[in-house]
Amino acid sequence: MLWYLAEATSRTFDPDTSHQVNELRMTIEIAIAGTQKVLSLNLGDMHARVRSVLMDVSEEVRFSYLATGDDHLDAALVPGADLMGKNMKSRSLCGADLRGAYLIAADLRDCDLSGADLLGADLRDARLEGADLSRTLYLTQAQLSAAHGDAHTRLPSDFSSPTHWTKNSLRRHSGARRPATTQQLPVSQHPKTSGGKVSGSRSFTGRILQMTQVSLRRD
Repeated sequence: MLWYLAEATSRTFDPDTSHQVNELRMTIEIAIAGTQKVLSLNLGDMHARVRSVLMDVSEEVRFSYLATGDDHLDAALVPGADLMGKNMKSRSLCGADLRGAYLIAADLRDCDLSGADLLGADLRDARLEGADLSRTLYLTQAQLSAAHGDAHTRLPSDFSSPTHWTKNSLRRHSGARRPATTQQLPVSQHPKTSGGKVSGSRSFTGRILQMTQVSLRRD
C-alpha cells in the first residue's frame, strides 16, 4: 500500500487529497514500526480508506488526459476487463482505467499508456515493446517482470528494464543464425565412393545431417 500511496502523493494536485494520502502513509508507517500497533490496526478500514484515496487520485490523473474526450478509448477498456490476447497495438490508451484488467498476452506494442491506471492489472506475457509507460499510474516492477518489452519501451525514471527484456531485444536484432546450405552430391560423384557404393562406415549424407544438427544445437 505504501508504494501506491507514495505515487499518489506525487501525482495529485489537490491539497486535500495530498493531506489524506500523507496521513494514511504516516499511520501505516507508525503501525509497521511496532508489532502491537500493527495488531491494533483495523486492516479492513485502512484498506477501504487507501482504496478510496487511490481511486480519487486515479480519477484526477486520468481526467487530465481526457480533457478532449475519451473517444479514442474502446468501450471494453474498463476495470477488471478480460483483455487476454487482445490486439491493441499502436493505440492511444491515455487515461484508460485498466485497474484489475486481465491483460495476459495482450498486444500493447507501441501503445501510449500515459495516465492509464494499471493498479492490479495482470500483465503476464503482455507485449510492451515500444510502449510508453513513463506516465502510467500504479505500475509495479513485478508487473513489468511478468511482461515482455525491449529497449524502446519507455518506463518511469525509478523503474528498470527486466534482464530478459534485454536478451529478447538482442535476439530479435541479431536474428537467429542459420546453418550454411550445403549442396549434397550424388553418392556416385563423391570421391570416397566406388561404383556408386559408399566406402567407410558413414555415408556422406549422414555426415552432412550430423553437421547440420550440431550447428542447430549451437545456434
